[in-house]
Amino acid sequence: MKQTIQLRRFLAAFLAALSGSAFPVAAKATDWQLYSGLDIHGSSEPVSLTDMMSGWDGDFQPGTYAYADARFRLGLRFDHWRLERETRWYYYLTFNRDTSEFYRELEQGLPGAADRRLELEVKGLQARGVRLAHSFGVASFSITPALAYYHVGHFQFGTLDGVSAAGDPLTASAVLDYHFDQDKILEYPADVGDGSGISADLQISGLLQERWRLEAAISDLWNRWQFDDAAFTTGCINLSGGGQAVCSSSGAASGRSGQSSYTTDIPWSLNAGGYDTAWQAGLRYFQHDRYQRFSIRKDWTTPLGELGASLHSTHQIGLHWRSGWHQLEIVSDDVRPAYARDVQLRIGFMLDW
Repeated sequence: MKQTIQLRRFLAAFLAALSGSAFPVAAKATDWQLYSGLDIHGSSEPVSLTDMMSGWDGDFQPGTYAYADARFRLGLRFDHWRLERETRWYYYLTFNRDTSEFYRELEQGLPGAADRRLELEVKGLQARGVRLAHSFGVASFSITPALAYYHVGHFQFGTLDGVSAAGDPLTASAVLDYHFDQDKILEYPADVGDGSGISADLQISGLLQERWRLEAAISDLWNRWQFDDAAFTTGCINLSGGGQAVCSSSGAASGRSGQSSYTTDIPWSLNAGGYDTAWQAGLRYFQHDRYQRFSIRKDWTTPLGELGASLHSTHQIGLHWRSGWHQLEIVSDDVRPAYARDVQLRIGFMLDW
């Protein structure tokens, strides 16, 4: 039972901080601008985001990823330069369909319905940093490279590779390779310092024929996360005997723990689209590794500002409101927060002088 709880914590802990983040709002042609932004983007294929964090007891479908990137930025723009202070929470889990079905059986206390191959990779971090960006023109396009430097407080990076066997009780055997600042599995008493990270972004935008606005932004185009003294665990987990064990352990779980240097990266994100300023309508595509989304949007100019609505291939509906001093976007696939699998929230404020 203790090992079952530990494995459940390992699979669920990495989306436990889905809150806060940032979005650099568009700048006007004024000398100075102070802005702030909150940007939360989360998607979970197998269950709702709430269930991904607290337990898979709701509606389930086999899936292969869970993703969350949340940022809060406070920035200052002068001319073509931007300087931002950012707090970031990032979590990305990838797995095969077998693993999602196995974990649901584990959560529900069900017997194993079939022999399965288990594959899981986790990338998670919480960081604070500064970003410097500079815009310059090439032909009719504006190009904005940006570079961010982070201090990383909490981090979890790990892989799990193994098998589970059909039957009751549920059995599984897996090899674990895990780097962390706090051990969520075998409770190794880690005492590590902060890590560091560097990430480069690139944004390109332009107006064609005074009507068509084209945009493409790549976040984390190149990134590197360095931990000089990361705690680690490599070992073997066997639940209820492990069935056809892929490794041997003394008891339900055993391995080697310690501390060493560790370097890794995370996938980049692409956000690109085109917008017809005459019709006030556009198309957009977003991708973060396995997560992909196509969107269509229509805006209307009103006395309250620019109001808009959007439809997305992830079964989401979005509402948008923008003026000269603020931006608000709410995009979700369910009006009930506890049932939503795909959610995006953006809030931004601007002050020009």
